[in-house]
Amino acid sequence: MDQTSTTDVDQGHVLELYDDEPWLVEIGRAMSVAISQGSAVVCITTDAHWRLLERHVVDCGIDIHAARAKGQIARLDAERTLSKISGDGSIDVVRFAEVVGAVIDGVSTRHLRVWIYGELVALMRAHGDHAGAIDLEKLWSSFTTVRPMFRSFTSCTPLAPVRDCGQNKARF
Repeated sequence: MDQTSTTDVDQGHVLELYDDEPWLVEIGRAMSVAISQGSAVVCITTDAHWRLLERHVVDCGIDIHAARAKGQIARLDAERTLSKISGDGSIDVVRFAEVVGAVIDGVSTRHLRVWIYGELVALMRAHGDHAGAIDLEKLWSSFTTVRPMFRSFTSCTPLAPVRDCGQNKARF
């Protein structure tokens, strides 16, 4: 794994830039630890990455069906979510709250800690919307800052699109 950059942002918000998908193994392990400690996990992923993460969680000994039954796992499809929260070329804060915030807040009513993994920023970068991706990172920072129940928030972005736009670090 060639993990290139980690930027701590506000209380526990981390942006990870990675070169290869084995990083998802680490995300799967982190999800497993969170679940085994009684925390909830919210994932906003592509279908392909969700299948890999699910496999890694199971490989770590987590009964994913039992975790779902306890409300410890919530998943949103990243492509559909992005289309629901985007409007007029930018992220709509109200739609973000209605679509993403409602799921996360709902999970947090049943669990003291919530661990979040998201790929929305990666999708925005992949679609060439680098400014929108930065705006979304700022929105995530704001969202997680006012919610003390979040153990951590990790947003992962493939490094190639970041290199393409001349950035290798992000400050929010």
